[in-house]
Amino acid sequence: MIHSKEKEKLSHVGVSISDSAIEVSEIQSDEADSFSVKEIASADLLSGIVENGKVLDADRLGEALRKLWSEEGHFSKNNIYVAIPDEATYFHVFHLPGSLSDTEVGSAVRFQFEEVFPLAFMNAAVHFIVVARSAEKTVVSCIVTAKEVVDRFKDAFSRANLGLVSLSLEAEAVRRVLLDSPSSQGTSADKKATLVAHFKNHQVMLFVVNAYGLYGSFTVNVEEDNQTPIRTKTFVADEIRKIAVWYEETALSKLDELVLFGSVRNIGEVEESLKRLLKEDMPDLDVRIIDSSSHMMHEHSSKIHGREKNIWPYATSIGAALQGFTSEARTFEFLAFPPKKQYFVKNERVASPAGKRWSMQDIRLYFEAIPERTKMWFSVVFISLAILFFLVVFIRYSRASDKAERDVAELRSSLLQVSTTTPTPTPDKLK
Repeated sequence: MIHSKEKEKLSHVGVSISDSAIEVSEIQSDEADSFSVKEIASADLLSGIVENGKVLDADRLGEALRKLWSEEGHFSKNNIYVAIPDEATYFHVFHLPGSLSDTEVGSAVRFQFEEVFPLAFMNAAVHFIVVARSAEKTVVSCIVTAKEVVDRFKDAFSRANLGLVSLSLEAEAVRRVLLDSPSSQGTSADKKATLVAHFKNHQVMLFVVNAYGLYGSFTVNVEEDNQTPIRTKTFVADEIRKIAVWYEETALSKLDELVLFGSVRNIGEVEESLKRLLKEDMPDLDVRIIDSSSHMMHEHSSKIHGREKNIWPYATSIGAALQGFTSEARTFEFLAFPPKKQYFVKNERVASPAGKRWSMQDIRLYFEAIPERTKMWFSVVFISLAILFFLVVFIRYSRASDKAERDVAELRSSLLQVSTTTPTPTPDKLK
């Protein structure tokens, strides 16, 4: 179950950006464990602004964001959580032999990086979390995208004068709405392995959630519109079989359930078709639907109250906004240094080469990720300490200067006294 922070009463804004649209939801907490959808809105994006989940034109995206905020006029400009499209990100679970320290994990991730991910380590934004550590193995979840992807999203929101605090995974945002958080379902043995099929326009996002949390994420393109899924059902069934084989090989376990969700017409027919297509290969797989009529079939969903407008097409942006209210065991983050403390393992950090020294870019990213209020208090404390330091230095210098002058005066006085009391020798005495 997702628990709100007891003292957190601010609203948070979630944003989902695809190649063709922007979706925005603002969530506010009503009680200690209840949320409501304050505002929802969407706007179309012209082609050429975002492609395959990557921002091609930060200026035009910033203008589209500014226009949406201006026309709606109700959304907060701060506390904004963005779900980066799945197709622009990479996710991998490393099973490393032995019990490794965080430094050793960082070195191992970098060593294997280019064998797993299709980009150079130095050009990547990387965040890993150790999700399990034993004498036999260390399990590490790792998210990756190109630094350029992160920079362009940040540039777009900066141009729109919007306070971006998080860039995270689309799959995590959807999972946050549909399923229980990884830390809330007892032991690892109690946690089901769930494959979610999120149907979008011309795409299906498939992701696996198990005792470790998010275990894998995949996006496949479909040729025909999901509103008329004739061949789509067979295609998705084939992809599900591939993922089931991959999961059994890597996790040494089987998928327990398949959850269907998203913008697909006659989803009941899709459910029956997938049950029939998968029955022979996966007879024990439980297939179910989550939609607006089922009230999301999630114990937390009944505590999210929308208005008359259907809110479930905004599930991704709602899930992104919920990140601001939750104290989940762990949260992946594409900002280089997450502003929120992670609780699942000690000494969690961003992947970096072992022994690497911080560059000015690292320091800049670190301070960018600090919340504005914290920056303000840090500035006040720093300026106060600086003033105090200069006052102490000035006082000590003044005292030292006064003492030096007194010492010089005393020395001169002593010399004068000596010169007046000592008789001057006469020529006769000298002879």
